[in-house]
Amino acid sequence: MLALSAGCGHTEENGTTDSTTTTTTSTTMTTMGPASTATSGATSQAEGESTSGTVTSSPTSEGPTGSETDSGGTTGSNSTTTTETETGDSSTGFPDLPADNVCDGLVTHEGGITAYSLADLEVLEGVECLNGGLGFTLYEDSYIDYIQELQIINGPLTFVESGDLTEPQGFDSLHTVTSTLSISLTNFQTLSGFNNVEYVHGLYIEDNFSLYTLEGLNSLTTIEESLIIGLPVSSGNPMLTTIDALSNLQWVGGEFFLHDSGVSSLEPLELMEVGSNLEISNNHQLPTCLALAFAESKGVSYWLENNKPDECGG
Repeated sequence: MLALSAGCGHTEENGTTDSTTTTTTSTTMTTMGPASTATSGATSQAEGESTSGTVTSSPTSEGPTGSETDSGGTTGSNSTTTTETETGDSSTGFPDLPADNVCDGLVTHEGGITAYSLADLEVLEGVECLNGGLGFTLYEDSYIDYIQELQIINGPLTFVESGDLTEPQGFDSLHTVTSTLSISLTNFQTLSGFNNVEYVHGLYIEDNFSLYTLEGLNSLTTIEESLIIGLPVSSGNPMLTTIDALSNLQWVGGEFFLHDSGVSSLEPLELMEVGSNLEISNNHQLPTCLALAFAESKGVSYWLENNKPDECGG
């Protein structure tokens, strides 16, 4: 038996609504090998047992703690400016991080926005960089005209509910979100509106009951913090059957969670490096043997539970 523990904290502010979700979970998993115990992110072999088949964990880098605070989506000043271009410094150790002065040289709007109506987005027409967060609660696609030139969001981008919209639209120019891209409780079936997004600080996709593919994230290469595709305390994305769109993703600096999905293969994530721990649970089409092989290949501590019984043979 293998005892493992993991935790994830996420605090987010959007508009006037504050929400805090903190989970701390522990479980026991049966593996085809001797017992190991994971403590404080490391896995150690039980005393007196053979090393054959032992599940090991050896983190290769110091990733983030999994606790993240986002602030954005609040109404700020309605000023729009164009700034001088300067050379930024991204010597943080993560690959391809945006510079601190991401809005330099771009038409910029200062201040976050929560879009309850089209009128809230009028200030973004012609804007290339939003220096603040953007929260969406719109149920119509006529917002496209106001955001089609937006290249950078220097803050979180949040979708909570989507009415009849089946995909995010109008973000064809967007390539960078310097805080968390969060998509929850929507009727999105695909994410095709994000075709050119290459970098996000964190990615949270949970409680989307119509989402069957991540198509639209094909250009994504770098996630500085965590990639959360469903949490143990949420309902996940039960209709999601493929993550092929993430085949270009190379770096997740924090945690990786895949919970409550219909995904049957992790092969698209073969190139992805993980900076912290990973958790794969309640994926009814994903064979446990494939989940285990994937977890061991990443060199970090992990937790596997309630995936599909093995059918790898051998």
